[in-house]
Amino acid sequence: DPNILNIAIGVSNPKVIYLSSKNKIFKSTDKGNSWLNIGFSSDPITCIEVDPSNSNRLYITYGGYHNNARVEVTNDGGNSYNDLTGSLPNLPVNVIKCQKNANQALYLGTDVGLFYRDASKSDWELFNNNLPNVAVTSLDISYIDNKIWAGTYGRGLWSSNLFNSTATHDLNAKEFLLIENNEQGLVKLYNKNPQLKISQVEILDLNGKLIMKKSLLLPFQQVECNLVAGIYLVKFRAMGNQFIQKFIQL
Repeated sequence: DPNILNIAIGVSNPKVIYLSSKNKIFKSTDKGNSWLNIGFSSDPITCIEVDPSNSNRLYITYGGYHNNARVEVTNDGGNSYNDLTGSLPNLPVNVIKCQKNANQALYLGTDVGLFYRDASKSDWELFNNNLPNVAVTSLDISYIDNKIWAGTYGRGLWSSNLFNSTATHDLNAKEFLLIENNEQGLVKLYNKNPQLKISQVEILDLNGKLIMKKSLLLPFQQVECNLVAGIYLVKFRAMGNQFIQKFIQL
C-alpha cells in the first residue's frame, strides 16, 4: 500500500515490523523483506504501538465519531483482536504510547485529553494533570527523568511525571544536592545534607548517555568532573526516592 501512515518496530524482536495505512495493517517478521496484511478497518487508523516487551502485542487506535472500537490490541501478532475501548468518550483517539517494564502501562491521547490504563485496571482513567482540555496529538516517554510528554493541538507541549513515578520535582532535589560549575568546565556535586547519604549519583546528557557515575555520596562529601558546554541531568537516589535535577554547563 503506497499510503503508509505509521510504522512500529518490535523492540524485543527488531525483525518484526508493523505498518499501517488509513484502513489496513501490515506485518513483517523478516525485517521488511515480505509483508502480510493482518487487519482492515472501515474507521481511520490513527496510531499503532508495539509493546516493548512483546513484539506480538500491538495496540491500534482509531479516529472518527462512532460507536465502534476506539482502541484495540492483538496479543498474537494479528491473528485476533480485543476491544480496549472501555468507557472512553465517543471521540477520536489520536495516539497511544506503551511504557516499558510497567505492567502494560498505556497512555492514550484523545480529542479531550490524556487517559491512562495498565494491566491491573479494568478501564481507562483521566490523566490530564494540569493539561488543558485540548486534543493530544503526539506522545513520547523520557526514561531519563520518568516523564510523559504530550504534543497538543494549539496549546504547545506538556509534560508530567509518569503514572506512579518516583521522580521528584527539581526544587526538592536541590534540598539535598548542590551543583557548582564554572566556565572552565569543572562541575562539583556536593551533598549538603548533614545526615543523608545520597546513592547512585549519575550525570547524563539529554540523550541519556552516562557521563559520570558514583555509587555513594556521604554527608558533606563532593565529587568533581569536567564537562563541555551543554545541558545535563543529575540523577540520584535519597530516602528511597529518585530525584532529577537539570543544570546548564557554560
